[in-house]
Amino acid sequence: MENLKRMKNETIEWEKAKKIKEEAELSRIGEELDQLGSPEEDGYETIEKRERIKSLETEQRNILNDREEQWRLKSRAIWLATGDEN
Repeated sequence: MENLKRMKNETIEWEKAKKIKEEAELSRIGEELDQLGSPEEDGYETIEKRERIKSLETEQRNILNDREEQWRLKSRAIWLATGDEN
């Protein structure tokens, strides 16, 4: 029983740390995208800049997709636990 309690606490701490890391990563990506500018400003003057923007947007999309999948699974688990009340 003690092992299960310890595992639960460690899992909760891991989840909190993961959420903080994701938030920091999203913030960093947003700031870097803001610094790189938009296509209207300079038309992406270099290929490197375009590639960096594409990679940042892909990173951002992956983090957001993971978060969406996590919420989908969580909502399904809640529904399974409570059942259909219709």
